[in-house]
Amino acid sequence: MLRVFYPEIFKHHPKREAALSLGQKTYELSEFLVDRLGVTDLGSRFPAKITFHDGCHGLRELHVKPQPRQLLKRVKELTLVEMEDQTSCCGFGGTFAVKFPMISIRARLVRSLRRTCAGCRIGSIYPLRLHCVEHAPKLARSKSICTIIFCITGATPLL
Repeated sequence: MLRVFYPEIFKHHPKREAALSLGQKTYELSEFLVDRLGVTDLGSRFPAKITFHDGCHGLRELHVKPQPRQLLKRVKELTLVEMEDQTSCCGFGGTFAVKFPMISIRARLVRSLRRTCAGCRIGSIYPLRLHCVEHAPKLARSKSICTIIFCITGATPLL
């Protein structure tokens, strides 16, 4: 968000240079670990079959797709099962879910998540879990939904 949209938002603002500087120093977590620090293995263990949902901003604006997978591949006892439709929008971000509720998570993404038969759904952003709880409560109750940070650190999700 900062890196992509700050130049436009602060186009004619006196603090434009400061905003641009901040944007250039801002990274998505997996992008920072893999591309900036060169880290792909945190020595973690997460015994689960998971699927990963790419957040739209990371995928479409920041072009972050391989980095989370590079991290997940190094987690011991983790099996990554890709969804058939990896680029489906969950409809959570911005006003998209309000403007187009029929094509948000209730349709393709939920079907795609279910087809993986994964016991854990991992998202790049925590709001995915909140969105699933609201729009797909059965899915949220029957499967663990958490962010990538839990997998790559081997932590247990709180919710």
